[in-house]
Amino acid sequence: MVIGGAAGLLMPPLLWVTAQLVGISLPLGVPVSLALLAIPLGVAMPVVELFRRASRRRRHARSVVATFVDLVILGLAGGVGTEGALFAAVEVSPTGRSTE
Repeated sequence: MVIGGAAGLLMPPLLWVTAQLVGISLPLGVPVSLALLAIPLGVAMPVVELFRRASRRRRHARSVVATFVDLVILGLAGGVGTEGALFAAVEVSPTGRSTE
């Protein structure tokens, strides 16, 4: 977030100086107004990406929980009992396998 804000602050003046060196005359208000627009954008972009990632991970977590519940229900319907259904559902997952 800080890097995006700093880039938004520093990039317009650097572009203005480069334009001045090349021979393009721009008023000083141009880089100031661009910086005032670019700073919030530079800060907001990482926040938007964070929300996008969180949404993707929440969707994945819902899918994992729903699959687990489906497996437990199938085990209960098969007549293995509560503990057996939970244990069987956990054993299906590669992360849930016990090391015993």
